[in-house]
Amino acid sequence: MQQLSLSITPSHSMQRRAMAGSVTEMIIREGSAITPMQLLPLLFQCNQGQRWLLWLSPHAKMNKRWLQSLGLDQAPVVQLDSQAHNQMQLCLQAIEAGNSHLLVEWHGPLSSAQRQQLEHCARHSATEVVVIQRRSDHLAA
Repeated sequence: MQQLSLSITPSHSMQRRAMAGSVTEMIIREGSAITPMQLLPLLFQCNQGQRWLLWLSPHAKMNKRWLQSLGLDQAPVVQLDSQAHNQMQLCLQAIEAGNSHLLVEWHGPLSSAQRQQLEHCARHSATEVVVIQRRSDHLAA
């Protein structure tokens, strides 16, 4: 009796889909219990330790205690200060480098053209991008 060996490998298109990046948008109300920093572990899980985690934010700087409380004290995490005038450029540079996943606290509205450009770059570099917009309660209604 001959023993058969079966090897299943994903198709090329399935491999591309598994590696393709994406852009996810979230709106957080001012005063919400959810903070953008709490989303870093989510990106780390997508990451499996293969890439840097980049947090673009104009707000408080990260510290070691925060990272430890999130279970990320050994993760390669970088926070960069971003402002409205340079956020798109910073995002595109980071995405195109293809060596990090991004958490972006976005200033102002995200236009359709900006969203499409981010999505295109994210797919081509297999980068996960989470865009967070803060809204005050009177604007969210």
